[in-house]
Amino acid sequence: MLDADETARALRIRKWSVYEACKNGEIRALRINRALRIPRAELVRLLGESIRDEGALPGAHATNGTSPATTTGKGDGSVSP
Repeated sequence: MLDADETARALRIRKWSVYEACKNGEIRALRINRALRIPRAELVRLLGESIRDEGALPGAHATNGTSPATTTGKGDGSVSP
């Protein structure tokens, strides 16, 4: 079982996002007294989803597979892909 901090670090998201995702049902978790616990199997499921569908996790940033634009160096402010 993982706590919210450990889950956030593993998923590379904010701890607040872990709590929100648990509240919304995106992450299955248990409440033990006042503590939130995420089963390791749930973390494996989430990591598998993030590999198949980047951006599916709360706080994750999807990429479109293109490289960022860079300036051409012409001094005119134009950019190249």
